[in-house]
Amino acid sequence: LIRSKKPMTGFYWKDISLQLSKKYPGEIANAIIQEQDRRDDDSWFAEYSDAKEILHVCVENDSESVWNYLKTYLESKDNISFFRIGFPKDVLNRIPPKLILDWIEEDSDTRAPQIANLISVDISSDDTLAAQILNQYAHDEKISNAFFATIISGFWSGPASLHWHQLSQKISAIANNTKLPNLKKWAKNAVHAINELEKRDKQREEEEEIG
Repeated sequence: LIRSKKPMTGFYWKDISLQLSKKYPGEIANAIIQEQDRRDDDSWFAEYSDAKEILHVCVENDSESVWNYLKTYLESKDNISFFRIGFPKDVLNRIPPKLILDWIEEDSDTRAPQIANLISVDISSDDTLAAQILNQYAHDEKISNAFFATIISGFWSGPASLHWHQLSQKISAIANNTKLPNLKKWAKNAVHAINELEKRDKQREEEEEIG
């Protein structure tokens, strides 16, 4: 039912799931998570289906229940490369940071990078999950690099140098405004690295114009 490509089947599944999510938010979310993890010839991603909205509602109804199911799944995974493709990056951002931070603390070397690959790295506020994780674990090179890789990934239009310049300005503003000392240090280092990317691509673009 979750993966059904029949419009009416999907319509009724969504309607029923919304009603059931009031009483069984964890169970409904778990069913979606299992389908997100299933990889076969019939490609399906929660991000591009009605399941995304259902996940959001489940988290709103009982974030702890949803997290308890999701974390059990994550604990059994050595690699989440396939799972994270098409998994809505804003789901974990809607869960209270303390629940996730307490879980990360038990095995930060493995779990912090896992979370970095599953969330939208929002560090616009010191209260966000990403900001809290970075302030606590930015000294760890593996974790620091995982978050940096996330913020520089993705697609954009226009010259690459302009993209890096705009991203640098955004991260620089965060470095100037944050009250979290380790996040400030990480952001400054990120700005330096992004500026190097800007210089590299600016030079390449100028050479292409001449050529």
